[in-house]
Order: sequence, then structure tokens, then C-alpha cells
Amino acid sequence: MAVLRPAESVRVPVTVEPEIPFLAVDVETVALRAEEAPRAVVDYLLGGRSSLTALHPAFGRVVCVAFCDPAGAVESRTALGPEDERDLLEFFWGRLEAAGRAKLVTWNGRRFDVPFVQVRSLVRGVRWKVELDLRGNRSLQDTNLVDLMELFAPGLAEFRWIPQELAAHLLGVEVAPAPAGRDIESLVREGDAEGVRRRCERDARLTAELFLRVRALLPFGLQEPATPKQLDYLRQLLQRRGQPVDEQWLAGLSRAEASAEIDRLQNR
Repeated sequence: MAVLRPAESVRVPVTVEPEIPFLAVDVETVALRAEEAPRAVVDYLLGGRSSLTALHPAFGRVVCVAFCDPAGAVESRTALGPEDERDLLEFFWGRLEAAGRAKLVTWNGRRFDVPFVQVRSLVRGVRWKVELDLRGNRSLQDTNLVDLMELFAPGLAEFRWIPQELAAHLLGVEVAPAPAGRDIESLVREGDAEGVRRRCERDARLTAELFLRVRALLPFGLQEPATPKQLDYLRQLLQRRGQPVDEQWLAGLSRAEASAEIDRLQNR
């Protein structure tokens, strides 16, 4: 007979972890109120043609964005009013651009957080310069967007995804107390920016902790390394453009990454 052991006894074996620069993110959203939405959107909803609210960027908006780096440092922005949403979107894209080649690590970010931010950016007229791998057709080594939720319902698996808190308990990661996601709407109505911020930052930190727990088990670094010829050519291209040559970054490139970087520099 199988014996179920408590989550506290579950520990992922420690191995030599690859150095993977990353930035974990969480985005909190709410539904647009009638007075915040264009008349056509209100008419669409009242006409019964859609039940979508905060889960669709046409009928919702961003109220908080939080990032967490590998050291556990959290940076966030909260804006309860629709007039300040643009600032949140600019913060999101600006922080990603500043992060350079770091991977963006999310929980359901490929299906929700990032597409939501992109659509709201279109609505608010915010330009972005970072192209994220929303199709998920790149390897873990080459992608710039890691969605941890997909690890718990991979590929064509017949089982459903699980909540982030449950994944944390399964891996023995502590879940700090915070307002529930379903309470974000009421927190915004009550003007409780602190409660919204606490939830968003908690989830960003939890995402980072989950990634730190599992990254040594994932097939990073299995791609063929860049060839010496590719690296020499990359150095030449960077030097021609007056850009610094980061030897540590070059040493970590796969062959596919080096090819993509060469194409990018040649086409600039």
C-alpha cells in the first residue's frame, strides 16, 4: 500500500545548478467598470455576447506588476486607477528591456500574463521592443519565456494544470500568506493598494522560488554549444558596432542562440 508523506519531507535533490539569468514576474488584473470602458465595450457586454471580464484584456486592465530576481529582490508598481495603467505597462516592458538576455519566468505567463499585457499595451499605445516566445516552440535552452505552469501539465498531457500554490506545496516551497486572487477586485474597489501589492509580490517571489527549486532538473544546456567560428564572428560584429563583448555570455551560447544573434546583428 502506498504511503503518502507530508510535503515537508519532499526535497528536490541538489545538483550543480546552471547559471541561468532570469526574472520572475506576476501581473494582477481586474475587470473594467462600466464608467472606465468605451461605450461600445459596455454595449457588447450588456448585450450578453460575452461573459469575459478581468480574464480578457478587452474588458480588463492591469493593476499591479511585480518582478523578482534570482536573489529574491522584488520590484513592483501598483496603480488602482485606469488613468495610471500606462505607467504599469511601461514599467513592465522597460524592466524586461533592462534585463537583457535574462529569461522571463512566469506561472501561466504564456497564456495569460504576457498576452494580457501586450493587448493592454496596444490599447494604451505603449510600444515594446522585447519579443517574447509566446508560441512555446523553442527549447528551454533557447526560449526567453519559461512558463512553470506548463511543467505540471506538459505537452499533450490529459491532466489539467494545477494552482501555483499546490505546485509549491508539492515541491516543499513555503507559501507566504497574502490576499486571495479572487479578492483583487474588491481590494481595488476599496482602494487597498497595499493588499494588491502584497499578493502580486508574493506570487512573483513564489515563481522565482519554484524556478530555483526545479531549474537543476530541467534540460538546460543540452543544446550543442556555439562553435568557435560563430563566437569569433559574433565578437567581430559586436566590435564593429562599438558594443562591449561579454565573454561570459558568449561562452554560454548554444549553436542556435549564436545563429539567431548573428542574424539579429547583421540585420540591424
